[in-house]
Amino acid sequence: MSLKFETSLKEGMHLFLKSMEGNYKGITRVWLEAGGISEDAPCSGTLRSVLDGKFLLHEYKSSLQGKPLEGIA
Repeated sequence: MSLKFETSLKEGMHLFLKSMEGNYKGITRVWLEAGGISEDAPCSGTLRSVLDGKFLLHEYKSSLQGKPLEGIA
């Protein structure tokens, strides 16, 4: 592991990313047409650190048009 990355884990952007880990709940809002009515659905997700703290993985679940939806980003 490089010194620059180790420093970032301790006091830089990678420390900030680590602070964002956790479970989240909210509302997903999707507009299927510009200016049209939006579709709102509950959503839940988890942010967790992967690859030795280099990245955050977002795993989420919601629904779209009444059908279950899940993914990663």
